[in-house]
Amino acid sequence: MDDIATLDETVGARIRDLRIRQGLPQGHLSTVMRVSYDFGWHQSTLTRVEAGERPLRLSEAVAVAEILGTDVADLLGAPSATMAVRLRRARMRELSTLREHIEARLEEISEES
Repeated sequence: MDDIATLDETVGARIRDLRIRQGLPQGHLSTVMRVSYDFGWHQSTLTRVEAGERPLRLSEAVAVAEILGTDVADLLGAPSATMAVRLRRARMRELSTLREHIEARLEEISEES
């Protein structure tokens, strides 16, 4: 049971951090949840969620993640699948650039011979 409470606190803190980083007041996020997603959220609901006192339903977590421009895994503190894809693409670009440099150098060497 303590693990669940800790998870609720972790998710709540992550939501608070992401919301603050984006400059969104609690009232704004709770209003979007109420108006755009049809959840009965008020600012006090978000206050309790961010404090880990009220757990999120999965559907609420998906909506909050969407509003904050992230994914549910990120709310859980797990590495984001989106971030993993971005890192993989960046590595592929680096490898491609390196391959091009090697091929160019090999061509220079073969022309010198």
